[in-house]
Amino acid sequence: MVAAPVVRRARTVLTMPEEAAGGAGVRWRRGAVEERATAVEVQSLWTSGGWCCKIGACPPSNANVDHLLVGRGGVVHLDSKMWTSHLGCDGEQLWDGDGPSGRDVATAWWETEKVIAALAPVLPAGWVVPGRTVLVVHDSSMPLGAVTAYADGELRMPPATLTDWLEGGERNGRQYEPVLRPEPLGINTITWGEMVEARYLRAYRTDLHISMQRLRPFIAKLREGFGVPFPLAHFRPFIDANRRLLLELQTASDLPQDLWVVYEFATGQTVLNPLLADNFLARIDFAKTGGQVAERIRPLGKNSPVVLDPRRSSAAATVGGVRTEILAEHALSDATVDEIADEFDLPMSAVKAALAWEWEAA
Repeated sequence: MVAAPVVRRARTVLTMPEEAAGGAGVRWRRGAVEERATAVEVQSLWTSGGWCCKIGACPPSNANVDHLLVGRGGVVHLDSKMWTSHLGCDGEQLWDGDGPSGRDVATAWWETEKVIAALAPVLPAGWVVPGRTVLVVHDSSMPLGAVTAYADGELRMPPATLTDWLEGGERNGRQYEPVLRPEPLGINTITWGEMVEARYLRAYRTDLHISMQRLRPFIAKLREGFGVPFPLAHFRPFIDANRRLLLELQTASDLPQDLWVVYEFATGQTVLNPLLADNFLARIDFAKTGGQVAERIRPLGKNSPVVLDPRRSSAAATVGGVRTEILAEHALSDATVDEIADEFDLPMSAVKAALAWEWEAA
């Protein structure tokens, strides 16, 4: 197979030059955060027959390769980006916030071509290395779908309330700012980070009679303090080491005590708000490494197989990778639980949990 000589060639030509301590070294440090995050994600893809190159120049061109996966299927160039605005696509153009990202895409394609050209000498005559370019975007916000659909389906809340939290609005002649966004975006879509933070707001009792607007300055201070666009979609703010900071931010934001995240006893001991512990943290799966971001929402609790996962069906409710609404449609067509379980190769308990979730909404 050709994989082994391609790996050897890649190790030879894709290296960071010694002189990179200058300008290239500066660029390397600036990009190190997102590139390390990519490395964590691709570790599970490494096999004994492949190899991953991290941060490499590609002489004689000035192409800079963040990560290159090399294996029997060819090479995959992973170009890492750290974008904090909403990511979108109009069918022809990738957008980072309000600006097109065509230059980033074109540069990544060009770097892939240079890598393939550098690896070509090891191939038999007439052979070509299959190559692909993948843009790996960290900390950006990929829209999942329409606000109305996710309010009704996954978050189980009035669409108008969710829209107010995301976009703000006007009531009785008074203009209200968004709670979850720094400013209105004029779009009717929701991202995963926003979905998790909306779940956070839902964790509070509806009988508190306190406007969620009171959370806006607190969330803004969390963004600044933790340096992430969706701080409540990370586990980091809730760990013991950061509770002192939370106490300070709560006070500085003039947050009503009923909306506090953490309380402090006279002894100095701190405890999380029970509403958040039971209705939010107990229903979120956070990553164990990296930024400890929210990976899944378990709306019925962690003992239920029903999950909302942005990597599966755009965070629609699923069990065993199958959308719960599909299972409910089969049940409405008079299929029995046994028949549905057999058709989708699911345990009967998973089918029952899916139907319970769907019929709860009804």
